[in-house]
Amino acid sequence: MNRKLFLKTSLFYLLNLSCSTNVTRLSKNTYNKKVIVIGAGMAGSSVAYQLKNEGYDVQILEARTRVGGRIYTNRERGYPIDLGASWMHGNKQNPLEPVIKQFGVKSKETDYENVVLLDGDSEITPEILFNSYQKFQALLDKIKAQTENSIKDQNLRDLLDINYKKETLEEIDKKLFIYFERGIENELGAELSKLSGYGIFHIGEKIEGGDELILSGFDTILYGLLKNININFNQKVISVRQSADSVKVETQTNVFSADFVIITVPVSVLQKNSIVFDPPLPLEKSNAISKIPFGFYSKYILEFPEKFWTDEDAYVQLKGMKNQWYELLLNLEPYTNKPVLGFLSSGERAKAVEKDKNLLPKAISELKKIFDVNIPSPLKTFQTDWSVDPFSLGAYTYPSREMESLVKEYAQPYGKIFFAGEGTHEKYFSYVHGAYLSGIREAERILNL
Repeated sequence: MNRKLFLKTSLFYLLNLSCSTNVTRLSKNTYNKKVIVIGAGMAGSSVAYQLKNEGYDVQILEARTRVGGRIYTNRERGYPIDLGASWMHGNKQNPLEPVIKQFGVKSKETDYENVVLLDGDSEITPEILFNSYQKFQALLDKIKAQTENSIKDQNLRDLLDINYKKETLEEIDKKLFIYFERGIENELGAELSKLSGYGIFHIGEKIEGGDELILSGFDTILYGLLKNININFNQKVISVRQSADSVKVETQTNVFSADFVIITVPVSVLQKNSIVFDPPLPLEKSNAISKIPFGFYSKYILEFPEKFWTDEDAYVQLKGMKNQWYELLLNLEPYTNKPVLGFLSSGERAKAVEKDKNLLPKAISELKKIFDVNIPSPLKTFQTDWSVDPFSLGAYTYPSREMESLVKEYAQPYGKIFFAGEGTHEKYFSYVHGAYLSGIREAERILNL
């Protein structure tokens, strides 16, 4: 689900960085400067776009055969399906909005409140849902207050259980609370037992407004940014070695040299020491990188020969939800104009789903429970593998109590080596707009040299 439903706060934050796709010219004699960007995701595309426009000689080294990184738009069926990032989260003054307008990209808001909630054969009324959500939100407000000045950090699972014991809950509330809990996990990519009670309420910021799904595919934004950028595909980086004069980047097939290098690979990849740095990264930086939490998110998408469901945005079966392998069934027909549904899973469930070679019968069984009709065989299925993909090893970062200091250290330059990506943004980690802004930040940093 989204934070609008599960983590409502009254705060509205102004952006500290420009929402423009262009940075202000800050340095001279840039035309002979060579820059290597490692990774063609949103952060890499953003920083490459800024520096190319400022006259730098920019090239991107990308390990995959495509652009996007954790943005992956699949078009093999003749329409775009985003198997990675899909939404612009927060559509009020989101820094991606001017980029979307610049490149003529269309989007459509997802209404997470337009959901069918079933408890077995019975449908939960909007009134029951609203009343139960008000109770759950009141508990979250209590936990937010309890954790504000707390020295001891407890996980959200324990904090909720402690507060549940103080409440007299109806049976329907207990079932719906599981649904709300799954919504938090789905948003953050991790189980409640792994989520810092302090971090979830007091670390990071959000942009107000709804979630906009990119209709033409999220990669259309990247193609706009990368239009005039030299990209070298199939270049898995092995080492980055810097000297007084330059930085050399060694891949499996080549050695490249530049004045500056910007690392935009996910922090999860750096945590595996997949890239050797010479000289080694400072202990403070490597420690910070190792401590940043990283979540998991999977999608199992099915295209059917015809539509057999109603027009709501999402569907949930509460019966047995505690042990279900997914959190939400999303109706993708309004965005694709095709009969497409998608199961969304997070955390350890996502890892299990991505390793499951026999998922289709389970998905068909769930669809029968929800729609109570005969389910036709799908024309096509898409099963993500982000948790085992060596170039992602998961989905995105999530907050811990120490997140701000960890991210701040991670984002600091190391000589001629710079770092960008959603995991390097102090406010908007985990978001695509955080990755985009981190690219602007590093471009400004280099331009200021």
